[in-house]
Amino acid sequence: AQIRWQDDYAAIAPITLKNGSLRLTRGFVSHHLQITADKVGTFAQGLSFDIDWRGDDLQRWREWTGDLTLSLKSFHTGDWTRYLSQWVNWQQGNGGGTLGLTFKKAQITSAQGNWQLRNLTFTPQGTGQIVLPQFGGDLSATLHGQDQWQLTAKALNVTTTSGAALQQAALTASY
Repeated sequence: AQIRWQDDYAAIAPITLKNGSLRLTRGFVSHHLQITADKVGTFAQGLSFDIDWRGDDLQRWREWTGDLTLSLKSFHTGDWTRYLSQWVNWQQGNGGGTLGLTFKKAQITSAQGNWQLRNLTFTPQGTGQIVLPQFGGDLSATLHGQDQWQLTAKALNVTTTSGAALQQAALTASY
């Protein structure tokens, strides 16, 4: 199957998911949506998106709970940088990986992922341009209470234009 999607709000060119599928199932108290594709326009060579949630009334979506997983193979930032522009001016990059999120009542409660990114060029707000030829590892964040996050990174590899900055590093932080 082929799925075509256009986001007029972000002014992104239409994206066509090729050799894909879309499956929506409803259980007794939960729902499942799965979207897969072998090719996602010029953005990625493969995509898998799964979401499970509890909640029926669209007008009460802020009360829903669930989890989602997004996997991308060989992606290129391209027009998608517009989605990140609220936080960072991301000029280029490519890679692949998996991101998982859990949510409850319109709030993300945990995130975890494994990413291998290459040739990143970006400018965080209030800083100069950063170029990272390689960035990857296992990252997770868990919300404790209302506003305390626990961050963990494992097998973190970061290469700057000057050479290796981190190799197989581990990091734990709270904020």
